[in-house]
Amino acid sequence: AIAKKYPISIVQSGFRSLDLLTKIAGNQKVDFSEGGLDALVRIIKSEHISNEIIDSCMVSPYNRNISVLKASTHNNQEMFDTSVSAVMKYIINSINLYYNLVFVDVGSGTWDATMNILDEADIIVVNINQNLQVIESTLKQPWLQKKKVFCLIGMYETNSQYNMTYLKKRIKLSEKRIGVIPYALTFRDACSNGTANQLFMKWDKQSRGEEGYYFTTQVEESAKKILDFISLEGR
Repeated sequence: AIAKKYPISIVQSGFRSLDLLTKIAGNQKVDFSEGGLDALVRIIKSEHISNEIIDSCMVSPYNRNISVLKASTHNNQEMFDTSVSAVMKYIINSINLYYNLVFVDVGSGTWDATMNILDEADIIVVNINQNLQVIESTLKQPWLQKKKVFCLIGMYETNSQYNMTYLKKRIKLSEKRIGVIPYALTFRDACSNGTANQLFMKWDKQSRGEEGYYFTTQVEESAKKILDFISLEGR
């Protein structure tokens, strides 16, 4: 999606979480103190959301075509759910008017705001680790049975007994609906110290046999599967 220069929005629908921004912003000086989800919630109480208003509430750590709407800073989950759940559908639909792709990070839990988002989603990407019991338990959740589910397996080890070949048979999802993010200690460390963006850009230029080649090719393959799944190419 980045290579094709699609305008992309990442919406953090939860509260008190700058984890994603911290990982992708790296050493860039990005102001996280203003804007975000809280600002949009305040604005829609008095006026219609325009493209300009949405842009003013976003940050763009990549300085490319990706914009991030940071999470709410509410301290209380119930207060957050009360103030946000009623307007979240409107916010996301408004953002969707100006971006080819809108990814919404809902985190864990089944709060009203989360369930409202999942009800409206074109596709639900379930991020999960390579643990068979966890995968089976998650995919059996009632709210996942009614939706288009794409299973994205993180920290993936191809030499594990529960590799792609085994999982396709066991969890009964086609290969088109399963993607992987390989385990890479260097990338994990980069996420911890806020340099994931720089490392990924470096690895994206590597050739077969170099450290990051397998990682980036698998990430790109998973991304393409998601795009194909939602038929973006046909829009």
